[in-house]
Amino acid sequence: MVVSPDENGQQLAIEEYKYVRDMLKTNIDIMEKNESLILLAMAAVYGFLIKDLKFEFGHATLSLIVPFALSLFGYLRYRALDRVIGVHNDYLQGIEARHPVFLGWTQFYRKEKEKKSTETSLRSSRDLFWRSLIGGSGAIFLLANTIPLCKN
Repeated sequence: MVVSPDENGQQLAIEEYKYVRDMLKTNIDIMEKNESLILLAMAAVYGFLIKDLKFEFGHATLSLIVPFALSLFGYLRYRALDRVIGVHNDYLQGIEARHPVFLGWTQFYRKEKEKKSTETSLRSSRDLFWRSLIGGSGAIFLLANTIPLCKN
């Protein structure tokens, strides 16, 4: 059976499209796992501090920097993954433009997002989430350093 170059190109584009979609899903999963794991780690640190407020002041101060550092790391990781996802989406849109008969999900989704401003609300809510974690953990760190809550 002879396969025409056009048919080969379309099949290759479809396979590449599937691969990039899988990469997108993987990056989104990583982003969501990072959020969960960082929240869990922060809760553990705060839980240990609340459980035993007889920490030495220096140890409490040192311990309180951990949630702040975790939230800052999480935000930076989120921004990096968001850029990678954006590049993958742009690439998918290019594949769809070359083969509009077979592929079209990314272009359709972007048009719908523009109508309903979903992208803005999702991105801004994730930004707000991370900024709140950074601000909250930073405020707790500063509060603990200005008002000694721990018994010496």
